[in-house]
Amino acid sequence: MKFSDTVKLLGKPLALGKTQAARVKRLADILTEDVDHADEFHAALGGDTVLTKYASGSRPIGSDFASAIVGGEYGTYYPDGLIDKIGQLPDQVRRALADQVRSSVPFASADNIGDVLASQLTETLVAVLDDPVLKDATAQTQRESSQKAIRQRALPLLLQQAGSLCPMPGCSQTLFAIDDAGGQKVTGAVAIIDPQGDSGDLRNLIVLCSNCGEKFTGTNPAIIADLSGAKRQLEERQEANARLIPTGLESQIRRVVAAVAAVQPDDQPSAENWNAYEVRRKITTARMLVTKVEGYVAVYFNYIESATKDLNQEGNLKFERIRRAFGTQYESLADSDQTQEQIFDSMVEWLISLTAGERTTCEALVSYFIQICEVFRADT
Repeated sequence: MKFSDTVKLLGKPLALGKTQAARVKRLADILTEDVDHADEFHAALGGDTVLTKYASGSRPIGSDFASAIVGGEYGTYYPDGLIDKIGQLPDQVRRALADQVRSSVPFASADNIGDVLASQLTETLVAVLDDPVLKDATAQTQRESSQKAIRQRALPLLLQQAGSLCPMPGCSQTLFAIDDAGGQKVTGAVAIIDPQGDSGDLRNLIVLCSNCGEKFTGTNPAIIADLSGAKRQLEERQEANARLIPTGLESQIRRVVAAVAAVQPDDQPSAENWNAYEVRRKITTARMLVTKVEGYVAVYFNYIESATKDLNQEGNLKFERIRRAFGTQYESLADSDQTQEQIFDSMVEWLISLTAGERTTCEALVSYFIQICEVFRADT
């Protein structure tokens, strides 16, 4: 892709500026971290007349222009800046950008379009550089940026695989938190299991809680072996559960989540905020129920997280209202003589009557709230 094509493609979505010269300067700023002496940096790119020609395609960019951006004299070359900016755009805008480049990049999608455009722009800059050392350094920076972007895109899949709890042997800390406003945020981070392996291969990636992520250095062969074993177990469990759980629940889950929120008053008292534990530490008397709940969690946990987040952003619900509804309903059953299987079934029946949802959908949602500790207490 020509430099002028990139400027034209991103000018409006990223609001780069009203003039072509302004768009080039703004794009260069996005690509450069910690810019020192912005006026000098912009002057090094070229005068407004020259930048206008670059943006229009009437003049190709040269080594001096590329060196000003990637050379490090005015700031650190940072393709992540462009990836992050594009990642903040609405889904429909990112899909439209991907559609426009798919003829040359068939695998372009709304999820990876930032990485695609940053990679192509870096290749354009590298192609005109005269300094071979700077060429290699810039290409390496882009490779590292692309690998980071791959790991970020893998996070939802890895969270689904982990079932929301840290898979480091001996740890069961939650991989997410709920803030004071009732919103959800991921606290886990993607780690490379074996630094000598492919850092972009999903099989070599795992999500760890913040504590384990900080401690894991990738230098201890024994810990690498433990994590590799944990990863294999997660993959096997995910494959097994995927064969057991019916597919096609996504749209039903979204509808039922919205329905629960719609009937819960804002002033309903909050449920007790219990600590997170593994499902099997909370369901101690019903082995088959553990299998069922863990199956739903492995397959649908990440989708339910995503659905509640999307609906929250759309203004259609407050997640705190959902938590209160499930917590309050559980509290009404917790001190009864019902077994854990009976409480689970009662929760499901309550949800069906409340939302007219299908049983499988309601079982998946109750399982989700068992995982995040609104339903059942851990055996401590």
